[in-house]
Amino acid sequence: MTFEAHAQNPVSEKITLVWAHASKRLITWELYAGAVYRRVERFTIGVCQCTTDLTEGTGPILNAGEWYYHATEGYLYIRCTDGADPSTKAIRGDFRLFFSNTSIDLPYDLASGEIVHYENRLMSAPQAKQSVDNTDLVGVAIENSGRVSFHNADGFFDSIFDLYTWENKDVKVFSYSPNGHRIIFKGVIKDKSYTSTSVAFGLKDFLYQLRDSAVSELYSDADGRISEDIIGQNKRIVYGKTKGLHIQSVDQILEGKQESGTISGAKEGTTVTGVGTQFLADLSPSDTIKANVNGISWEFCVSSVESDTSLTVSEALGLTFSSADYIVKPEKPYREYNRIYYIANHKLREPTTTVSSVEQLNRIVLTSASDMFEDDYLLIGTETARIRLISTNTVTLWQNLNSSPAIGTTVTRNPVEALYFHRKKIPVTLYSIDNQNTYCKLTVSEDAEISHTPTLVLGGSVTFTNLSRIVTVTSGNFEKIRSRDWIQSGDINHQSWYEVLQVINESTLHLRTNYTGSTIAGTAKIKNVEYLDDSDIVTVDCYGKEKNLAWVKTGADVVKDLLEMAGIPDINSVSFSSANVDCPYVIDLKLPLTKTGSMSKYRDIISLVNQSVLANLAVNQDFELVYNTLNSSIPDDIAKITQDDYLSYTISSDTEILKTIIARFGFFDADYLSHNSGSSATQITSEFVTNIVEGTATKEYNLHLANRTEAEEITERLLLFSSLTNSIIKIRGKLNFSIFDINEKIVLDLRRIYTRFGAIFTKRIGVLSSITKNGEDTTVEFTDLGNSLSRSARIAPDTAPDFSTANEEEKLYYGYIVDDETELPDNDEDNWGNYIIS
Repeated sequence: MTFEAHAQNPVSEKITLVWAHASKRLITWELYAGAVYRRVERFTIGVCQCTTDLTEGTGPILNAGEWYYHATEGYLYIRCTDGADPSTKAIRGDFRLFFSNTSIDLPYDLASGEIVHYENRLMSAPQAKQSVDNTDLVGVAIENSGRVSFHNADGFFDSIFDLYTWENKDVKVFSYSPNGHRIIFKGVIKDKSYTSTSVAFGLKDFLYQLRDSAVSELYSDADGRISEDIIGQNKRIVYGKTKGLHIQSVDQILEGKQESGTISGAKEGTTVTGVGTQFLADLSPSDTIKANVNGISWEFCVSSVESDTSLTVSEALGLTFSSADYIVKPEKPYREYNRIYYIANHKLREPTTTVSSVEQLNRIVLTSASDMFEDDYLLIGTETARIRLISTNTVTLWQNLNSSPAIGTTVTRNPVEALYFHRKKIPVTLYSIDNQNTYCKLTVSEDAEISHTPTLVLGGSVTFTNLSRIVTVTSGNFEKIRSRDWIQSGDINHQSWYEVLQVINESTLHLRTNYTGSTIAGTAKIKNVEYLDDSDIVTVDCYGKEKNLAWVKTGADVVKDLLEMAGIPDINSVSFSSANVDCPYVIDLKLPLTKTGSMSKYRDIISLVNQSVLANLAVNQDFELVYNTLNSSIPDDIAKITQDDYLSYTISSDTEILKTIIARFGFFDADYLSHNSGSSATQITSEFVTNIVEGTATKEYNLHLANRTEAEEITERLLLFSSLTNSIIKIRGKLNFSIFDINEKIVLDLRRIYTRFGAIFTKRIGVLSSITKNGEDTTVEFTDLGNSLSRSARIAPDTAPDFSTANEEEKLYYGYIVDDETELPDNDEDNWGNYIIS
């Protein structure tokens, strides 16, 4: 007899088993042999010495750092890592206690392990409910809670109730028969209670951990020059592909920067001299010098800079000082600051491949073009180029390469598509990326602001003198020029730009360095440069997280990564891989959701992802987390529930019917022009609801997707689910229903039920959304999703009969072509609305 057959047995034949784990400090030991010690103990599953978990051995003769439990003798053997007496160490033992609602001897692992006795103490076990928290089946599994209680009239628990540590220890509950067993609860102990006749433990399953907030590394002083209000904020986690990500400078001006050398000055004087200083490079008029003199902080404002070792301040000095260290805070932001920006607390997806062959200077064949897209920038050897078209592994570029790359040349896709600041897009050649496993940073070139600043023509006749810093103008003025702007002479043979140190008056200015061209008088060009400041908004368009050399791209990828971050065990990887095939849509998700926001709970983040791709996270019958996507496919071996399988049922409905859905996607922190946050949007209206249901309701959804076409597809599916009333069918049956899994599709053939929309028969396909079991019977809930499965066209196999000759179940299973005008298969009025292509 299989477990499935056992599940049909009467309630009186059911056996329930409980594994309860606990731990305690182990103190008293006796010497067994050599450096091996032992003590009588309960069934042991682990031993820890201080903070080191010891290794389980195969017998009582142990190596250093091993333990062994002999179940028949009841002895625990241990050998410390240094061979010392374990009584001198902090030793913790982890144990498994075995309970049942009947006295029985079974293998400790319910398989082929040593036989242990299950104490007949179980009074009640928790109901195990597996469900998702959304009637549209796009939510997250709801965690279970409950209590398990045991008889204690004989004082069994008196000596261990408080001596053992039970909190946060594992508990498993099984429904058992000699032919098999099924786990019906898996979780941890959260609290305990005691009376002279009973002991009870409050339980939660492992999903409670999803109620914790997601964790990301916080900014600290160690990250660079950042302001106090940034310290303690979360570094961003980016999934999929995103635009308008507001990135954080870790190279800020703040109160200024320590400069080289020392300075001296005399009270009542206005001259400051330096030793080892570089005033010409480091300072400009109106900059502030801050020095600490005899424990007192003094500030001076620069009036003019005469040389690398001499400058003039705007007011007489109030004290005499000598060889003082100093910092400088520039009056105008300067390109020496705000060069390094932190993008993410992980590596961004940066695929690397090689050149396989070269067809032309603008068309190359790669070993693999995986995760590369049109308009991406590639680094081909040392040359940067942009992709125009991709055909399999052949990449066509927007421009010719300077030279033909050799076969085997490394090709890397830039993880940052674009950089924006001062309302301009900055060329990829003006920034570099430091992309490591634990972070991604961007460094802005010192020429970035200068390069994208417009060039203006200066009126008048401007004279540049060879090897001089003095520039003069006649028939014009320098009113439009400020310190740290740039100027170029009209000499076509000398096109170098020079930085302006200071404007002396309308007709004279000083350069920061000597002019090296020939003496010339004529026109000049200028750039009024706006440098990056601490408060400037800098954004990027970039790819998201890379993990184990793979792109965390889809909803399934993101949810699996979040579960691993949360430390959730028992993830069914196969289901996540299948979901990737069913729903390969690219996610666009930033955590926290705003640059200065706090991290959301894992559960809430996963719900955002699931809503975006129409998926759910659930627990299967083996208590593994599985990821399911909603689709119209029906398995060949679909299960069926008939009138002989259930005891009773009820039906309720969700009455929200939507005419229009507005879906927002592609969320950005800041638009590079307006600096406002926002998103793109798509809107779809149901003709069916408009013409037949005559509904008027509109609802907005947030879809964290990167691409418009994919957002539109999800919006269409959401509207299909919402165009008819969703029915919830609750069925109470025997333990046989416990073999089903959340999201499983099952044919419902009930005694009496109203006719399904689009058919003259009552059978329907339901999607399992909830299972409640207690080891004796089972209650399940099915979601009809507004008959969406029945109204979605599916391609029938060649073996399917014609619609006119198909029976009820064949019409239920297979999709049939509909008439373009009437939307009826074979113009059959009874089946109007069935198999509409959606």
